[in-house]
Amino acid sequence: SYFEMLVDRGAVLVNGAREKKGFRGLRDGDTVEVRFLLDERTLPLEPEAIPLDIIHEDEDLLVINKQPGLVVHPAPGHWTGTLVNAVLHHVGASCGGLPNAPPGPDSQLRPGIVHRLDVGTSGAVVVTKTGAAFAKLSQAFAAREVQKAYLAVVAGCRQAYRGHYPGGGHSIEHPIGRSSLDRRKMGVVAEAGGGRSATTLARAVAESRDIALLELRPRTGRTHQIRVHLAEEHTPVLGDTTYGVPGFNRRFA
Repeated sequence: SYFEMLVDRGAVLVNGAREKKGFRGLRDGDTVEVRFLLDERTLPLEPEAIPLDIIHEDEDLLVINKQPGLVVHPAPGHWTGTLVNAVLHHVGASCGGLPNAPPGPDSQLRPGIVHRLDVGTSGAVVVTKTGAAFAKLSQAFAAREVQKAYLAVVAGCRQAYRGHYPGGGHSIEHPIGRSSLDRRKMGVVAEAGGGRSATTLARAVAESRDIALLELRPRTGRTHQIRVHLAEEHTPVLGDTTYGVPGFNRRFA
């Protein structure tokens, strides 16, 4: 992982001393210093001949039907084989590259990307090919002018999910933040504790005795928002290995 790489390179110091792989862990009162490094594997981004299911393309943008299992852009643990690598191969010399994201922690790794889908989620991803398109769509997403809808199969079905918008369905409103128990996960966290407000509209499209198909419309864009909200409502997404119920997942595997 990225942090293992930092330890291996001596970029993690505990009480002023470099730690080595497999170090003892931390004790109360320890002082930790981390020097974040850019892994050379992140640059340059290489085009890769990965098949893309293109829904629409014009001179300004691409709309791609992302398959589950495909990471949108390079990140620790997924330096290659991403949608960005595939798009770079697709546009080739015809586009002269993709517009860069504004400066940020991983901006050089996500050219043209204005929004993302989780690795296990399939659906439409918009990739911009020009700076003007990038700026306009980034602003539209930030202003919540883009309406997003998802379908998910979940365990069970609440009465509140039944109905139609407006006035039907269910507005799930739980603030979301980084889990204090597992920093790799998100969870419902009070705003006083650092959580950010989050709203998801949920409506049952079809249901059986044990499962339901929901239409979900997030009104905010928090990390893992839909999955966290549905787990909190005791209707987790079927097959979700992070927030779901293992026994239920195995039952329908």
